[in-house]
Amino acid sequence: MIARSLRMNNASKSNVLRLLNYLNSSQDNAQRVQSVRITNCEEKEDVEWAGLEMLATQKMNTRAQNDKTYHLVLSFHENLSGNQLREIEEQVCKKLGFSGHQRISILHGDTENPHLHIAINKIHPTRLTIHEPYYDKAKLADISRVLEQRYSLVPDNHDFRHEVRETAAKSMEVAGDMESLIGWIQRYLLEDIKKAENWDELHMRLARSGLTLKESGRGLAIVSGKIHVKASSVDRGISRKRLEERLGAFVPGNVQHVIAEREYKKRPMPLPRRDTSELWQRYTAWRKQQDQQRKEQLVELQQRREKELSSCDMDLKRAITKHVVKGQVLKRILYAMQHSEAKRKRQAILARYTRERQKIFQEKPNLSWRTWLENEAKAGNIDALKAIRARQRREAWKAKFSGRGVLVPNGTAKHEPPMHDTAKITLKGTLLFQDGCRDDGYGISIPPRSDEKTIAGALRRVVGQYGDAPVSLDMTREQAMKVVAVAVSHRIPVYFRDAKLERIRQRSLAPKNQDRDYSR
Repeated sequence: MIARSLRMNNASKSNVLRLLNYLNSSQDNAQRVQSVRITNCEEKEDVEWAGLEMLATQKMNTRAQNDKTYHLVLSFHENLSGNQLREIEEQVCKKLGFSGHQRISILHGDTENPHLHIAINKIHPTRLTIHEPYYDKAKLADISRVLEQRYSLVPDNHDFRHEVRETAAKSMEVAGDMESLIGWIQRYLLEDIKKAENWDELHMRLARSGLTLKESGRGLAIVSGKIHVKASSVDRGISRKRLEERLGAFVPGNVQHVIAEREYKKRPMPLPRRDTSELWQRYTAWRKQQDQQRKEQLVELQQRREKELSSCDMDLKRAITKHVVKGQVLKRILYAMQHSEAKRKRQAILARYTRERQKIFQEKPNLSWRTWLENEAKAGNIDALKAIRARQRREAWKAKFSGRGVLVPNGTAKHEPPMHDTAKITLKGTLLFQDGCRDDGYGISIPPRSDEKTIAGALRRVVGQYGDAPVSLDMTREQAMKVVAVAVSHRIPVYFRDAKLERIRQRSLAPKNQDRDYSR
């Protein structure tokens, strides 16, 4: 279990209506919003009305200048029941001091792990005072450990004492799939740095990799071009204090004559099982073409804007008014009318320019490497999908999905997965279908309490991809019998690895037993 609060330190993010609108939106994905719960509000059903109630409460406090909305996220490895989620939510909010505060919790299921978003009103509904949890990171870490033991949840690391740059580097590598400078140094240079016996040797080893070591405040920074990282963020063993204990007082390096044998470049994370160099070349070529076309269109649009703005010049009309019209009062009236007309035209031109500029950025988006891979996979590029999935380990998958309603084909896929009804592709390459099913390359999972149509669709996907390979059912006996009944009623040619289930399926296909219900 991971519990963290998201910063809301600007007016737009702190707007509770905007936050709830984002959290409660399906975004064309049926799995995104799975459940909604409203607490301590007069409105118990409608999220929008409950949000308006929270906003009205916030407006009644006119003294507080900080953001008035607390955004909490709880992420789980397991699929928990509604009662368990409610109990966990109440205990976390109690720990933070928000027991009596208005809140709306929305469960999302459009990622690898189900996660609960909780929008909490910091303003108390009766006292109208603002509550800001003190040192909430430590409190969230403590309650997470307690809840993991109480509900037998998969434990996570709750050590929150990370350097900001180190955390950003991890996010860059995990979420963005791009190798960070910290990670690159840790993987390829850290051991050589630690073996250096003097400052000259240390500077030399860094220079051969295109790096320099410089003083930064009281510490040291490793620099690569315009990018720099704290030495202590790479490893505590190469902090200034540790290095000076071993090598003496810091000595600046003079390595201008050293030719770099290699250097850090922003590239995708190296994969042990798949080469993404060709995809990266395609991405960089596409990115370059997008940037060039966007730049040309923006320059053309800007030139057209300047030309139209110059046509709004009222100098001629003002000159005519000045020399032809008599009477100061009439001149002032005409000057005011000309000024209003010019202002109205300029505003219309600038508004049209803004819309056209936004349209250019929508048509020529500046996509990240990860988003480009996802779009390529949705378009049918199987190499892109395999590159996304290359990080997922089967052992982790088994621990994560065991007993969660998964159809596991025992064989190699003969055909590629269908992409036409894919709603989203997660960071690890799991395909989320419109009907709620998931395909991560190892098996197809069906959502709890699936109807007959959803189960039939999952079975057809298995047959379409794996042919006549036998299928294992990693689910409860009741779910398995329901799957067998659907396979029989829809005449889907699927074969089950479990001998008892396969005998039931074959007997059910006999003419005399077609009307018999085996789902009980």
